[in-house]
Amino acid sequence: MRIGNGRTDPVDDALVRARLDRVVGLEVPSFSAGLLALRSSDLLMNAPTPIVDDVAESLQLKVRSAPISLPSIRLGLLFHERHKQDAAHGFSRERILAAFASLLSG
Repeated sequence: MRIGNGRTDPVDDALVRARLDRVVGLEVPSFSAGLLALRSSDLLMNAPTPIVDDVAESLQLKVRSAPISLPSIRLGLLFHERHKQDAAHGFSRERILAAFASLLSG
């Protein structure tokens, strides 16, 4: 399964370096859509483990380590330019980034 966001896929890049390939059976728009699709299929999906661990358990999915070395993911947060100077919005962005950074750093 691949997240279809139109960007170069780091998993595909890692597979090329390892001289391996994969067959993509389904392309989904987000991690959450992918997790829901996995529930009723025999497909595999790559996702940051800390983000999916709790959800995977509730969906009765198994989480396994990737069989190849994968690069770190880049964390970003998008927002409209009009909110750049909004203090409350800035506070919310900082809290969201801190929560995910903490989650992903283990």
